[in-house]
Amino acid sequence: MSGWKLVGISDESTECEVCGRIELKATHHIIREDGSELRAGSSCAARKLGVKAADINRAARQYRTRLEIARCNFPDWFRSGYGIRLEDHIRQHGRSISERAYKRYMQREGFTV
Repeated sequence: MSGWKLVGISDESTECEVCGRIELKATHHIIREDGSELRAGSSCAARKLGVKAADINRAARQYRTRLEIARCNFPDWFRSGYGIRLEDHIRQHGRSISERAYKRYMQREGFTV
């Protein structure tokens, strides 16, 4: 067991904290059991996790697909739960209340926000 766990993938950080490569398309957010965190490219993250780079790339594609589906389903979930369209709710109550609902929804779907 490597002690590292894949938390998520992001395109916000484009530099690998392990090898220093820059201008990456995305980095993998990995965390160790003791709480230390790294943003690493796919090859470095795969080494830390003890898996093949192809496996981590497949996991990244699946994660992005799940994330996109969850984002697309949010307005329908919001309408069924709150009885109002998301756009109308934002107009009436402001964005911050809707953002809290979005965070709860994404956490329920298994994503960290």
